[in-house]
Amino acid sequence: TFSGRPLFGFLEVNWGDFYNGRRTVLSGHVIWRINKNVSVSSDYENNVIRLPAGSFSVHETGGRVEFAVNPDLFGSIFGQWNDEDEEVLLNLRVNWIPEPGTNFYFVVNQTFDTRHRRWNLTDTAVLTKFIWRFVM
Repeated sequence: TFSGRPLFGFLEVNWGDFYNGRRTVLSGHVIWRINKNVSVSSDYENNVIRLPAGSFSVHETGGRVEFAVNPDLFGSIFGQWNDEDEEVLLNLRVNWIPEPGTNFYFVVNQTFDTRHRRWNLTDTAVLTKFIWRFVM
């Protein structure tokens, strides 16, 4: 649908060679721009893989919230789950631009094992990056 509307989405089907087999992908994406500062999106993807050694299918679903406090401070929260690894990946990203040519990034990544119908935290990474432009 037209991406200029507050609520829009798309569907996609893709197929072709994959290593020494074939892959078919069915995916869909829905985005809701709540206002100029916040948008919410959801997506789903199904990969059907056919290889000489066997076939399998992977379902992946995700969601994202993007926010902008102002043009210089913005970020997103992203989550994704797939049934092959039975993992949830969460990502928080914040970007601050105090002045042109300067950027500060703060990122938190977390992985949860969802086997046995429980969420067990397996990995956490906290990253920061600061860029300052010097003019000589």
